[in-house]
Order: sequence, then C-alpha cells, then structure tokens
Amino acid sequence: MSELIKSQVQLAQEEICHITGSKIADNRAFSHVILKYCFGVNYIDQIGQVTDGPNDGGIDFLYYDEEDAKVVICQSKYTGALSFEDVVSELNKMYSTVQNFKKAN
Repeated sequence: MSELIKSQVQLAQEEICHITGSKIADNRAFSHVILKYCFGVNYIDQIGQVTDGPNDGGIDFLYYDEEDAKVVICQSKYTGALSFEDVVSELNKMYSTVQNFKKAN
C-alpha cells in the first residue's frame, strides 16, 4: 500500500477524531479520504455520509451531487489485494441494496 495513502488515512483519522471525539478504523478513514479528494467534501461536512460497517449493504459512503441532483453511492476497499470476485460481490451487494431501497424495504 502506498505510503501516501497511508499518511492520508492517518490524517483523516486524526481530523475525524478531532471533530467527533471518536477514533475510526483505517477502512472507514479511507472512505473519508475518498470523499475529500475525489468529491471535494471537507471532513467536517462528511459526518453522516460514511456508512461503512458490517450491515452497510455494500454502500460505504454517499455523496449528493447538487449540480446533477444525484445521490452517488460508493464502495471503497482499503486493502493491498483485491480480486475480481471481490469487486463483483460488492457490486452485487450494492445493486441488491438499491433494489431494496426502491421497494422501500
């Protein structure tokens, strides 16, 4: 894993802990890093957008695109090894979750 990514994860952990008073795991901090650098969301504005957990339905964080009026659902993986099967499994899980949302289930 890149030292740059690891350092950004550590910075995110420190910043989120400063904001919330709670420590977060590396994988959850990685979702915060993606929100910051890919979507331009400041850490203070990310609270509540990261849903990463054991029952997240494959959705690790959400982003609302105001310009296009879209909710963007995202999956992140903080790992040194990711297989094709892992990716397919997570996409299937996300698809199933979205279908359940549509059914209000």
